[in-house]
Amino acid sequence: PPIGWKNVDYLSNGYLWQKTTSVGGYANSSSSMYFDNYSWNVPGQKDQLIAKRLSFASYNSATLTFDVAYMPYTGYSDTLRVLVSTDCGATYSPVYAKGGTVLATVASGTSYFTPTASQWRTETVNLNSYVGNNSVLVAFENINGYGNALYIDNVNINATVAANAGNDVSFCSGGSATIGMSPVSGINYSWSPTIGLSNANISNPVASPTSTTTYVLTATHAI
Repeated sequence: PPIGWKNVDYLSNGYLWQKTTSVGGYANSSSSMYFDNYSWNVPGQKDQLIAKRLSFASYNSATLTFDVAYMPYTGYSDTLRVLVSTDCGATYSPVYAKGGTVLATVASGTSYFTPTASQWRTETVNLNSYVGNNSVLVAFENINGYGNALYIDNVNINATVAANAGNDVSFCSGGSATIGMSPVSGINYSWSPTIGLSNANISNPVASPTSTTTYVLTATHAI
């Protein structure tokens, strides 16, 4: 799995999420994560791929997106769930669950599934109910039904954060003043234009413009 992620094999029988280097989402890459339900006849077994812990404390909103590809094997059905925990993994709540033809990105068949570029779908999951939590775990759970290979790729958390530029400040030519507000941990700041600023990449730089200037603050969070 990706660095910082955890692969959980609940029955310790070797059935795990794996990385393939032969196919990626929409054929934009050559790798993705997959679960080989085609080869493993253990109906009902649940195995998780858990992303590294994230903090949603400074977010205004949060959305999970990921690409999925799945072809049901005729007569069999596997399930993909997305789970979220805010207590370090002690308990999880489902925020997404699809299986069989609902999960499918192509019609059922009777062969091992390797997706083409057109056999992917992008899913979007609203995580706004977890905004404010400083410890969030997101897990992808495969529930085996002895069906077919299930693929996921391009997992992203898209978040918005508050950008507080503070009150407008006025001062005489040749003067200077601090603009902005105190920094928030984990937030990246960028002011524009940069001219006349002591540092355009902090939350509260000193501004010394030579003419009337409107500074715009952009705040982002790298996940």
